Amino acid sequence: MLRITVEEDADFNTYRLEGKLTGDWVKEFERCWICAKHIEPGTQFKIDLSGVSSVDERGKALLGSMVSEGAELVADNPMVTSLAHSIVENATCGDWCKDPEEDDLPSNLLLGE
Repeated sequence: MLRITVEEDADFNTYRLEGKLTGDWVKEFERCWICAKHIEPGTQFKIDLSGVSSVDERGKALLGSMVSEGAELVADNPMVTSLAHSIVENATCGDWCKDPEEDDLPSNLLLGE
């Protein structure tokens, strides 16, 4: 099961996900994303993964696609932060691949928002 809560404000639309981003729930979240992009072009999006318990490969691919289109991932615990970091790194490596000694976080990854 996946709960999708949309919070709209002047700067961002935030999708707060709770549960499993797997199977048919990936399709449902993608449907929400596509509708929002077409209804409000130019809107900035944040995807809050703090309440996510698991993500399958299709879910990771969707999140990666969203990041490559400018969405930001929000994470607040070690498991989700690691997942989000991996997704952002894969989606935006051209902008982020730097010296491994640098501790800069990808700009599309927000911690504890």
